[in-house]
Amino acid sequence: MKRSRWLFFVFLVVVTGVCTFTAGDAAESGYKLPVKEVVVYPDGFSFLVHEGEVKLRDGECVLDFLPQALRGSLRVSSPASGIAVEQVRTEAIPEKIPYAKEEEFFRENTGKSVQLLLADGEFVSGKIKGFIGPDLLVVTVLHNKGAIDQAYPLDRIAAYYFIDPANLEKEKIGNTGRIRVRLRGGDQDGQYPLTLSYLQAGIAWFPEYILDLRSERGAELLFSAVVKNDLIDLENTTLYLAEEGPRFDGEISPLVVFGEREGPVYLEITAEGTRAASLQAFAGVEETTLPSLRVYSMSSISLKKGTRVVLPLFHGTIRIEPLYCLEIVQSRHGGDYSNLPVWKGYRLFNDSSKRFWVEGQAMITSDNIPLGLRRFPYIPPQGSGEIMVQTDSSIQARVEEEEFERTRRTMSFRGQEYNLVKIRGAVILDNYQEETVKISVTQRLSGEVTAAGDHGKVTKKAPLVNDPNPQSEVTWEVELPARGEKKLTYVYQVYLPVR
Repeated sequence: MKRSRWLFFVFLVVVTGVCTFTAGDAAESGYKLPVKEVVVYPDGFSFLVHEGEVKLRDGECVLDFLPQALRGSLRVSSPASGIAVEQVRTEAIPEKIPYAKEEEFFRENTGKSVQLLLADGEFVSGKIKGFIGPDLLVVTVLHNKGAIDQAYPLDRIAAYYFIDPANLEKEKIGNTGRIRVRLRGGDQDGQYPLTLSYLQAGIAWFPEYILDLRSERGAELLFSAVVKNDLIDLENTTLYLAEEGPRFDGEISPLVVFGEREGPVYLEITAEGTRAASLQAFAGVEETTLPSLRVYSMSSISLKKGTRVVLPLFHGTIRIEPLYCLEIVQSRHGGDYSNLPVWKGYRLFNDSSKRFWVEGQAMITSDNIPLGLRRFPYIPPQGSGEIMVQTDSSIQARVEEEEFERTRRTMSFRGQEYNLVKIRGAVILDNYQEETVKISVTQRLSGEVTAAGDHGKVTKKAPLVNDPNPQSEVTWEVELPARGEKKLTYVYQVYLPVR
């Protein structure tokens, strides 16, 4: 019943000409500059550049747009000769919010003249004196003998009719605003080009690949970008899709925050400018190098806010070679390291001088039949990377180790005594195929590697917490003969606690 009366009241206020809502002067109209360029990063941040013409009034113009720019990134400039930006101010535009409760509405319209239609058909005229919770409206009623304050339960009131304009909405300061720009150096009422640029979250892109294996030496690669726009309408915009790498650190600019925020968003601008020489990679797609940043560029892109699009970036045949891969992680000496899984994959070659491939999801197929989803590696121009496809039981691997020297109580570490143990080891590979294959082997262990056969590359890393031993990594890349065996030998020393 109360909800029906509340809606009936709103109807009366809206349809009567004398009962209009006034909340101050209308907002000053301004310009909305179109987005000309966007640099999109894979982590969901983007650098937007708006460009357009503005006409000054007493040296100022207003932009009816205030982005949630990140600290240090908001910039307004003019490319016109002799014109400089003297001042940039941001102003909040209060949001109009309808009153949710009758109590709040009546309190805000205290002193307004009103007519009440009571449930028994009686009309009452007066001014709102106040509201006593939870449901008593106090009206100063005029009589022949004077005025009297009368309280009316809301259940007795069938309808309201305001004689004075009623406030139907309240103002709330949020993050909606505009930018006021003052220029100097030209005509105070002249027309000039203006540029607005900033960094903000809301547009992201995600790389996706389809790698179709046509042979052991060649594959067809389709590289696409999935662009997600949750920020702003783009119309005939140049889009730059940047490689992964830049990281932004900072807060939302205090210039654009008027209301309270639940928490900060971190980002900071690092570069500006978006034009350079390019190489054609796909119809409408260019590979461009910005200072310290590689991007794919596409012109005349239109993308409404809230939409997604798939943009092909590269489609062609690439050079590959088969590669088997074995990774061994030894957590302790003397463990069982037999029947280790060997993966078959491929080394992918990027023979372009400018094209780059970023890390992303790849569907691997053979004659368009899916073989699996794998992580596509980052491959720079003139570089290569490996992608694993599936395990292959035709290559068997195991590890054998033997202790050949032990020196007791050579070290004390955090109250524990340790023996120094020297160990010989071998990674044994058996090839049951009828052809020679290339295999990459990585051996990670706790201890210091002192020797590695077959040109193994040794990398020494920092110790783990509460462990006196460094972490070591040995990598080999060798050819495994058909129907043959190969032993990759190594020697290392490790401190083991005295038992």
